[in-house]
Amino acid sequence: MQTGADEDVIHDFRVEFKKIRAVLRLAGKPKIPQLLKQLYASAGRVRELQLQKHAMLKQTTAAELPGYFSLLNNQLSFAVNTLQENAGVNYDNMFALLLKKSQTGVPLKQVKAFLLQKTNTLAQLIQQRNKKDGDIHEIRKQVKDILYSFRTMEQLEIKINITEEDKAAFHTLSDSLGKFQDWVALLSPLKLSMFRSLPENEKQFIRNTRADLMRIKKEAREIIISELNGFLITLRKK
Repeated sequence: MQTGADEDVIHDFRVEFKKIRAVLRLAGKPKIPQLLKQLYASAGRVRELQLQKHAMLKQTTAAELPGYFSLLNNQLSFAVNTLQENAGVNYDNMFALLLKKSQTGVPLKQVKAFLLQKTNTLAQLIQQRNKKDGDIHEIRKQVKDILYSFRTMEQLEIKINITEEDKAAFHTLSDSLGKFQDWVALLSPLKLSMFRSLPENEKQFIRNTRADLMRIKKEAREIIISELNGFLITLRKK
């Protein structure tokens, strides 16, 4: 990422970051350095804008919306520059410190306490009425932490009473939550307040596109709420 903004590289980096974060949460310490968090955030901003550009190019061409795409490309260029600057920092000492402070193993009691706390938090979030997008995003974070902890437990050969069916249910829910989050991410940069300087025809196109995406997101939201309710029934049986 020091030399560019390859989409696959950014995606892979964000996945690996989430794995490290989940491992550290499972172990209870240490915390991720702030500079690494900033790198993760800057990668997320680039990815958000890349997804936005792909989505809009499916709706129209750059020639039809020259003002919008010029603005979007400027935002993307700034985000890429920020990412490259953050990626250019030497993180060797930070990783060395993380390794030094990390445990070589995690006691079974600690693993069970972690899973209990995570599943309880997950159940509480799912039970909330009138969930906002932020609540669903938090649910996804909890699910990801649990999923990545399964992988860590396998690597550490920690035996817990989790069936393959349970793991599959978490993976299915994670995929659904990810798809919903993609719709949220697509709508986030389409705030009309950001495009006041554009010609009226471009603003109208953005309004129409936003309205279409809002309808799709609403349908996706209804589906994910239904899946969450079904998952909660499964969770309560455990």
